[in-house]
Amino acid sequence: MSKNKNNKPDSNEQPDHSADIAGILLVAAGLMMTLWLNWEPAQGFIGKNIAAASYYLFGWVSNVFSLLLVVSGALLIAKITVPNFWKKLGGLVLLLLSASAAVHLFAMSRNPRISPAGKVGEILGILLKNLLGRKGSFVASFAGVLAAFIMAFDMGAMSLFRAMAYPFVKAAAGCNFILSLLKKRLTAVSGDIVRPRPASKTLSSGAPPKNIVKIRKAHKPDVPADDDGNSSDADDDSEPSGNEIASGEMQSANNEYLLPGTNMLIKSPRQEKESPEPKPLEEALSSFGINAEVSDIVIGPGVIRYELSVPAGQKISAIQSLSNDIAMQLRAESIRILAPIPGKAAVGIEVPRAHREKINIRELLESDSFTMTPA
Repeated sequence: MSKNKNNKPDSNEQPDHSADIAGILLVAAGLMMTLWLNWEPAQGFIGKNIAAASYYLFGWVSNVFSLLLVVSGALLIAKITVPNFWKKLGGLVLLLLSASAAVHLFAMSRNPRISPAGKVGEILGILLKNLLGRKGSFVASFAGVLAAFIMAFDMGAMSLFRAMAYPFVKAAAGCNFILSLLKKRLTAVSGDIVRPRPASKTLSSGAPPKNIVKIRKAHKPDVPADDDGNSSDADDDSEPSGNEIASGEMQSANNEYLLPGTNMLIKSPRQEKESPEPKPLEEALSSFGINAEVSDIVIGPGVIRYELSVPAGQKISAIQSLSNDIAMQLRAESIRILAPIPGKAAVGIEVPRAHREKINIRELLESDSFTMTPA
């Protein structure tokens, strides 16, 4: 009796759902961080500060953290255990640091307004460059990326090299296949090509034509002469001479050529019109102690130019020195400051558009500036 009593399951024991709760919280945190980093209207007080700190430390690489949070939460919810977890986590951290350093070293040659890898990538890139030189730092960061892949994904060096070379091998095989098909097609149709005859040269009006064959009409019966002794046959007078034929060819060559219409060209696709707001730029300037108002906004196909009216006594050099900070506040990859705008008493700040407009040649040819030009 005591044995059966001890083996009886405890009905009061509750299942442990802590892993599910932690997984849901991690997935929610990852999704919120993705929204905070890439969609400004979703930011609150906490999201704004987290996004600013993430971009300051890691730049555009901050999106990797949100992805890691979502993946970790999904693994917890699915009850999937990862063998050698801490080793793989260390590999992912090493991969992130090495990639940040490599991205900053690559961007240094292009002189960007803001580092795409943030302060962490900038510090690592400058440290490697001072210790190993530019080329040596590239080699070290590439070796760090390979070592991180080996640690994070438990694969050997040869397997990693094969995986890296696989897309290039497939691309080369596809190119060879396409080239072989083109060669077969060209050899098949080479016999059907008809050579055009050379165009006839334009004859001058002074020299008589050499290769013009005079065409005679069919012979007609003789017509008796009139009283004056003159023949009434007018065929010889109606026959064109060689000079008349040459002048006719010159007139046909000098006819006016009509250009084809623009309806043969494709129209530019309709795109959504952007309505930029000057408030974020004014707030970014006011946070640095610069009182300026946006007087005009010019929307171009690639950039948006904000024209600022600067009060008297404000130094323009102060605005130029804050180009990197303004770009970070506006979440822009780079900005351009025109101080001042040529022909205007204003300062221009050009910000790249999120979606560039496509302008086809038909729109240029149909524009008033092109059609009204005297050229």
